[in-house]
Amino acid sequence: MATKTANVTARVPFSLDIPDKLATRESITQAEFDTMMQTGLAQAKRIDAVSVDEAFNQLKAEI
Repeated sequence: MATKTANVTARVPFSLDIPDKLATRESITQAEFDTMMQTGLAQAKRIDAVSVDEAFNQLKAEI
């Protein structure tokens, strides 16, 4: 039986900072959660979005 393994030695071609503690629902207050949801809903209603391709282009431009 053949198995595939991931190449864990590969590196990303840009700086990647991962915070020590990610914001989870359990780690934020109700007010912070409500603010995040209100912001997201307002953006969705305004159709304040970009395509996946455009998002990646923006990320690449920042590198």
